[in-house]
Amino acid sequence: TVTVGNAKVTLSPSSKTIAIAETFVLTPNPTPSNPTGVTYKATSDNASIATVTGSAPVGGTFTVTGKAKGSAKITVQMVDSSNTVLASSTCTVTVNEIPLTSLQIAAQNGKTALNVGEKTTLEVTYNPSNVTNKTIAWSIPANNKAVTIKDLGNGKCEVTAIGNGSAVVTATGANTRRATI
Repeated sequence: TVTVGNAKVTLSPSSKTIAIAETFVLTPNPTPSNPTGVTYKATSDNASIATVTGSAPVGGTFTVTGKAKGSAKITVQMVDSSNTVLASSTCTVTVNEIPLTSLQIAAQNGKTALNVGEKTTLEVTYNPSNVTNKTIAWSIPANNKAVTIKDLGNGKCEVTAIGNGSAVVTATGANTRRATI
């Protein structure tokens, strides 16, 4: 915190942990409580991690948005009409990824029983839907003689029936979360 004379500004909150794409309101609290002729400026030391927007005359607030995993410092300065910094304060923002908690697999056309030569597309549903890491690894047992699989990307897999029998198709996501069909 930097102060000139008796001017002071603190931030609420002074630190915050959020997820990617999450926002929060950052409020400058000045001393004295109702200074005249001042405004606030806010900057991020790492805008690729967290950004800050808004205008903040006295009584105003800023919006901070998480952009990527990491840490950033948001500095708010109280300035007078000649742009002289009277006081400043910093809020440390930690941004975390949105973790995958579970997966579900469904056939896009609802069809999971195939005749030899037929195909179906399986698709993963992520929980939560806005999970940060949507990487999926598709697998079938090594001794499988019933189907082949082809990763189509974006949480989709094409299954082709190549013989009689059944097979378990597994989708493995981040945090080793798995679903089978």
